[in-house]
Amino acid sequence: MKKSVVETTPKIKISEFPEPTVAKYRYGVKFDTTFPYFGGRRFWFLCSCGKRVTALYQVDGSKPPKCRTCLHLTYQSQGLSGSSRQLWSLLDHIDKAEAVFNGSKQVKLFHKGQATRRFKRYLHHTQMAERLALTQPTPPATVSGTST
Repeated sequence: MKKSVVETTPKIKISEFPEPTVAKYRYGVKFDTTFPYFGGRRFWFLCSCGKRVTALYQVDGSKPPKCRTCLHLTYQSQGLSGSSRQLWSLLDHIDKAEAVFNGSKQVKLFHKGQATRRFKRYLHHTQMAERLALTQPTPPATVSGTST
């Protein structure tokens, strides 16, 4: 049986609702309010297990939607081994480095003799990719066997 992962499961986020009562009527879920020390108020979904969460998930149209823990959902990265995770990190940094300059017609690398933030971001991601590439394990060398 294949485990469901968070990334492919339909998600209901509390931030999608201007007023949580809409979510209560639409999905039949309860909500809670907290008041952070810096002011304002924060809304939370209350899962059927009693947990306060900002996102609920629906697997196979489950009514009511439940939290990640109740549905036993995992993240894709949790199924990766250490070397695979390192490879994904390498590819991610390469993608981010390329994305820094995408969509720009003229990119300034320096302004008044100082490197721009965009160029620094690019350097950071390329340096991280280089570091990760250097730490990748190399496959063992194959020795051609000769019989005597």
